[in-house]
Amino acid sequence: MPRAGPIVPACNCARCHQLSSNVSPALCHRSLRLLWPAALLLATLLLAKGLHAQPLPELHAYTEEWPPYNYSERNGELKGIATEALRAACQEAGLHCKIESVPWARAYAWAQSKPNTMVYTTARKPEREQLFIWIGPLLPRSTWVFVRADALKQHGDSRDLKAYRYGVVRGEAAAQDLAAAGVPATAILSDSSNAAVLKLLQGGWVDAMVDTEIGMAWSQRNAGGLELTRLAKLSDEGAYYFALNPKSDPALADKLSAALEQLRKAGSIDEIVRRYTR
Repeated sequence: MPRAGPIVPACNCARCHQLSSNVSPALCHRSLRLLWPAALLLATLLLAKGLHAQPLPELHAYTEEWPPYNYSERNGELKGIATEALRAACQEAGLHCKIESVPWARAYAWAQSKPNTMVYTTARKPEREQLFIWIGPLLPRSTWVFVRADALKQHGDSRDLKAYRYGVVRGEAAAQDLAAAGVPATAILSDSSNAAVLKLLQGGWVDAMVDTEIGMAWSQRNAGGLELTRLAKLSDEGAYYFALNPKSDPALADKLSAALEQLRKAGSIDEIVRRYTR
């Protein structure tokens, strides 16, 4: 009785038939058709596993000096409500995050031009909606006009916002809010940071500035007797977010959003806020 040879997947069925007189070319073709789907499935699974194993890119976050949301200690350590929330979210998501403090206008521009970068703490406004992927909300946003007490007296305690000169951080949303309230551009003076605007206010170069109640309370504690009056609410629009470059790896946004929501549910974000506002 002839000895049966092995079925050898090959493209030359004559060779396959030569190895075994019991295997016809048709049967050889059929065997190959049965083997190919299994081989393709195995290759797909191995490829998917290899892609999944690739580490996510580093997230580079830019922020400004705006205590108590984000600021640098004297030793250079970055602190603040939003900074701690971001670090906690990165740890929860298993991401490597590098944080750098630069002037706001620069941070805002870099986050728009470089993938896998973000800027914070950022007000989410309609005109910015398409510029970023929004991670959050982190905190509610409610801004007020704060006027130097002597400037208020000089203007007869006027509640008209157009009566005052304002200092704003260059590129921040407050300038747009003031313009929407009817304040002319000639009455708005821009500078690089919140601290610089406070100096303009203390020096009499401007009469008023815009801040949150939390932010201004922090500034007044460290401004050496600066007497201010909360004149009027300027905006309740939107909230504060982490703003991610839209060309970033989509997994960064997904992981950060999920991590931030998990921290919120666990009460961790509220605890961070309490530490800075108690």
